[in-house]
Amino acid sequence: MENISINPFEPEYIDFYLEIEKAVVSEPLRYDARRFMEIIAREDVVSYSAQKDDEIVAYTIIQLALFEKSVNIIELNVAPKHQRQNVGTNLLDFIQKSALHLNFPVISCQIEKSNQVAHQFLVNNGFEVKRSFEKFLNLDIPGLELTKTLVE
Repeated sequence: MENISINPFEPEYIDFYLEIEKAVVSEPLRYDARRFMEIIAREDVVSYSAQKDDEIVAYTIIQLALFEKSVNIIELNVAPKHQRQNVGTNLLDFIQKSALHLNFPVISCQIEKSNQVAHQFLVNNGFEVKRSFEKFLNLDIPGLELTKTLVE
C-alpha cells in the first residue's frame, strides 16, 4: 500500500477538491469555490485532504455536532482512479480516531439512497442505517443516514 498522508485543508488546493467533487458526486459542483470556502470557514466544520506522492486524491469535510457529541461526515470523496486503494478507509480511520480523541462516540453520514458504493463502504466499516428520508440535500432524491457508535 502506498503511503497516504492526511493534512488539514489548505485554500490553495480548492480546485483539486472541486475536481474530485465533480468526478464522484451525482449532483456535481454543488459547491463552487466561494460556497466551499464558506462551509470550511464555519467554526463547527473542518476539512482534510488525503495525499499520495504530493497529489490530493481525496478529501473529507466533517461537522462537529457539539450538543450531540457526534461527528457528521458531510463529504468523503475519493478521486475515481484512487478508489479501492484504502484511501477512503484511511480518511475514515482518521475521522474515527479524531472523534474518539474529542470524546465524540458517534459518527454519522447522510448519503443518496442510490449510492450503493458509499452505502457498502460505510456498512463494511461498521455503520448501520439509522433512517431513510425523501429529500437528500433538499433535492427530490431519497437519502439514508448511517451511524456508527465508536468504542475504544
